[in-house]
Amino acid sequence: MNRSIVVLTAIAVLLPAVTHAQTGQVVGPGGVVVAGAPGNWKPDIQPNGSGQVTTTNGRCGFGGFCAGSLELAVTGSKRSSDGQYPDWAFYSLTSPSPSGFGSLSSLKELSFDWYRMSDPTWNTTNVASDWPYKTPALRLTISDNLGRLSDLVWEGYYNRAVGEALNGAPTLVDQWVTSDLMSGNFWVNLLPTSPQDDNLILDTDCSYQPFNFWQGGVPGFTLNQLVGAGGCLSGSSQQIVRVAVGVGSQWPLPYNGFVDNVRMGFDDSEDRAVDANFDVIATTATPEPSTWALTVTGLLTLGGLRTRRRRKLRA
Repeated sequence: MNRSIVVLTAIAVLLPAVTHAQTGQVVGPGGVVVAGAPGNWKPDIQPNGSGQVTTTNGRCGFGGFCAGSLELAVTGSKRSSDGQYPDWAFYSLTSPSPSGFGSLSSLKELSFDWYRMSDPTWNTTNVASDWPYKTPALRLTISDNLGRLSDLVWEGYYNRAVGEALNGAPTLVDQWVTSDLMSGNFWVNLLPTSPQDDNLILDTDCSYQPFNFWQGGVPGFTLNQLVGAGGCLSGSSQQIVRVAVGVGSQWPLPYNGFVDNVRMGFDDSEDRAVDANFDVIATTATPEPSTWALTVTGLLTLGGLRTRRRRKLRA
């Protein structure tokens, strides 16, 4: 056999593989970032919830990657101490800029893709009358000119026509749905400023009510009703500082869903501020030092053998 072929074959065997599949990634205009890494998408997963990027139910998105999506689930476990269902599974992205992603009044695009898996209880009203209407949720955290934080929460339940509380069409299951939230309804939750404070819910008269006001069915607001002329939030500069997607929080039954393609854009830019495609892609691996040491040792050994062979031939 030609000696060069032998050497090249040996090198090919010794050199480490340079690519591998890595899960838990988000593909976006800024490149590839790992979901959960500091400064990027971070998980907020309670004990009986789960959330991770998987290939269970792929969805195409930014960059043409189609293998994966963000898989989310809760078990619907009741807490014995107070009978509540505290489990949730969310992923959130905080703006890298202290000033936020952009102002709520200049928001021009907000959408995401979601998928609800069917199961034996998905259409029941025995435990919760709104259960057939549950969809993955999207939350925007906004900050006003006083530094107070509020959450704007979108769920499918609050976006049915008037009078459809119990008799409207249930949530679509076992198929991907793209929801454009620009004309959707949000409920607004003023977040506590200290552990002693309570969550307060914005009422239609622009007053804040105790959190249990939501338990009976809080009214929803469109973005125009919030920041348009005479809107409840039109008098202050509201900056979007965080976006989150997930499932759960007081959901009393097991729930499995998926989220992908979270998109958000503003009037002052042609580029989207957020275009997150949760996916699984091939990444370049950095070989461990021990692997490189083995490779170098092998090459040196091959070189020494070849040198001794030449010396013998000359003798």
